[in-house]
This record gives sequence, C-alpha cells and structure tokens, in this order.
Amino acid sequence: MRLRQLPGGSLLHVEPLEDCSFDEAGQAAVVRAVFAADPLPYAGFERVFNREVRIVLRVD
Repeated sequence: MRLRQLPGGSLLHVEPLEDCSFDEAGQAAVVRAVFAADPLPYAGFERVFNREVRIVLRVD
C-alpha cells in the first residue's frame, strides 16, 4: 500500500501498489482499514515523518 499523509498524520490518499497480490475486494478492505486508522500516529514521530509511506502486507 502507498499512503500519503499530512504532517499531523491525516491521510490524503491510500492506494494499492502496482504489484499487490490481493484481489480487488482484498485491496478495498485494506484501504478501508487504513482510513479507519486516520489520523495515523504523529506526536513523538515528527523526526521520522514522511509524507509518503509504503507498507507491504502479506497473507500467510
């Protein structure tokens, strides 16, 4: 997943990576789950903040 966020942790955009192996329903579920966590933690993490974050999820 690729996440774009503002300083403060508010999400702007969440999208599957091009090589995502999840089907369409799985991708949509992950996008909903990420937005459900909005805003992401920010306080205490300002020094490592990045506007774009890449997260790799695997299903076993």
